[in-house]
Amino acid sequence: MNDDKIAPIVVGVVAGMAARIGRMIQEEGWPSCRSLLGFMLQLGVIMLVAAVAVDVTGVTSPIRAALVASVLTMASNETIAMLRAKASSIVDKTI
Repeated sequence: MNDDKIAPIVVGVVAGMAARIGRMIQEEGWPSCRSLLGFMLQLGVIMLVAAVAVDVTGVTSPIRAALVASVLTMASNETIAMLRAKASSIVDKTI
């Protein structure tokens, strides 16, 4: 993956992060430092998932790549839960 494909994903993750924190403020009030730190630590995995999703689905438009990244970031809890379920089924098959 080159810089032309990574930049829209970074922009999408930043936009999704702002939307997610805004939703947290709206629903729960100001988030604690602990919840913000936990969310920030998830962003690396979310960015990798977005890069793979864009690559696998063949998205060529930078706007669409940013949209995919922002949606995955906004739904970070659900994305991590999905990855955890998929990973555990893969580990179960190998054992």
